[in-house]
Amino acid sequence: MKTIGPFVAQPGFDAVHMYQTYGDDAATVREILEQYLQELPKDLATMQHNFEQRYYGELLGNLHKMKPGFLYVGLHDLYHQVANVEVHCKNGEPHKVLQQHFPPLLQAISQSQQVITAVVNNLSEA
Repeated sequence: MKTIGPFVAQPGFDAVHMYQTYGDDAATVREILEQYLQELPKDLATMQHNFEQRYYGELLGNLHKMKPGFLYVGLHDLYHQVANVEVHCKNGEPHKVLQQHFPPLLQAISQSQQVITAVVNNLSEA
């Protein structure tokens, strides 16, 4: 795999952006990524609950709150997926949009845990 500074490129992880933003500061990046991993299970459970209970306003709030965090941890694709869902919800019926787009988005967010874990592990080995 390609290495950019202290970052090993991973599918779905923007190593170039992370290097441009944080440089060689692996300790700070590790702290940010570990915080993301620590909060992710709770965030996923909250979003799943809000989806199942059809609390769509709260669910949109959860997604909006998480969106900038995706940029901080190099998950630009997730950021854009959430932004796309938000735009569709503004332009249509949020419950229909969320019923269609939320399950795959939740899956992608859940899979980000594996991506970020791999990045952290590679930082630890560096």
